[in-house]
Amino acid sequence: MYTIYSKRVIFFFSLFVVFFKVSGQELSRQALIDFSIRTVPGSANPVIVNEINEQSAFYKAGLRKDDQILAINNLSISDVVTYYKGIRRLRGNKQSVVRVMRGNDTHEINCLPLARPLEEIKGCETTYDKATTPNGYDVRMIITKPLKSTGKKPVLFFVQWLSCDQVELDRNNMDGWAFLIEELASKGDYILVRTEKPGLGDSNGPDCFECDLQQDIDAYKAGFKKMLSYDFVDKNNIILVGGSIGGALVPIVAENQNVKAIISTGGFSTTWYEHILDFERTRLFFSGTEAEKIDPLVKKFTSFYYQYLIEKKKPTEIIKADTSFKSIWYQSGDMQFGRPAKYYQQLQDLNMSYYWNKVNCPVLVLYGEYDWIMSRAEQENIIQFLNKKHPGLAELKVIPGMNHHFSKYSSPAEAFDEPFIKYEPAGYKEMMKWLETKITR
Repeated sequence: MYTIYSKRVIFFFSLFVVFFKVSGQELSRQALIDFSIRTVPGSANPVIVNEINEQSAFYKAGLRKDDQILAINNLSISDVVTYYKGIRRLRGNKQSVVRVMRGNDTHEINCLPLARPLEEIKGCETTYDKATTPNGYDVRMIITKPLKSTGKKPVLFFVQWLSCDQVELDRNNMDGWAFLIEELASKGDYILVRTEKPGLGDSNGPDCFECDLQQDIDAYKAGFKKMLSYDFVDKNNIILVGGSIGGALVPIVAENQNVKAIISTGGFSTTWYEHILDFERTRLFFSGTEAEKIDPLVKKFTSFYYQYLIEKKKPTEIIKADTSFKSIWYQSGDMQFGRPAKYYQQLQDLNMSYYWNKVNCPVLVLYGEYDWIMSRAEQENIIQFLNKKHPGLAELKVIPGMNHHFSKYSSPAEAFDEPFIKYEPAGYKEMMKWLETKITR
């Protein structure tokens, strides 16, 4: 669910009832999508209903297993990207139309989907609010506090991953990141604040697949600003926690803010061009590419990514000019890992050294021993850079057996394949152990 490069395309939501105190609920609530899909690459109608809850509004309206989804509210569905665009536009208790093919016949299914139940975390009080970005997009904020919490509390402000997976928990699709968020919210005496990206969940704005990096950053900064207005926030004890890409964005969000400490986990610290070439080499190795083919392929990627990231060309433009690049481009069109080309070109434009140089609060860099997505060298760069200017300011903690997604495995190869999810709580424990030496109660 919360991967930097999401491998799963199947979501399944079950209907359940929860009761919450809700504030700032002017944003329309996303619809409950209580069916899953499978895809058939190369098919004219590649998105097919895989399973469906027979108690759901969609089933009662006529949607059935094995239906091929052709359109959602007049948006034609040609692949999994357009499917999720359509699904994310659906709102609870708002009339929707899903057009499907069943056998040789087409059917229009008029449905009034239920609203997705609000998040529930044991031992916590959850409230919902919104923040407005400079572009005028209202984005969802989720605030969790310990039950019966009184007075001002230290705050963990979470900055998340690259992919278009929500930061609001889904009980039927929990991975290591989700379990980490649950522990951050429920096990310590902290307030946890999350900001959903534009185009995700209840947030307004362009669909997440279309949003660029700056729009994500604007949302986090808007959420941070709104957080400062809450009277229960201890403004002298604000901790930024960044996960995956968020681990690189935390110094940007922290810029010119009174931040007590930073926790960066699974981020990068070089240019994106350097990072992605390292990523491709590692991916080729673990995916079983013959050893003698890896160097030639990396050389090919070097040329491709130079044009893509530095010369600011779109992948389809590069491939059109030289069709030999088609053999190495394993993404769809100008999208990469579910985000547009502009997103990665903006990542390339970031000067990470500049932002880390402005950090003067304690920093914990947390890293999974078997993280193949972000290298250990990228984490050590942060430590060396910070401690050169402020000796002792930063600390690196490596969690044995843990991969990028806070799941534990027995080997690097198993961590790459991720055949199962086994949450590793040691990462959370190290965070809390370190934090208790930095904050003032």
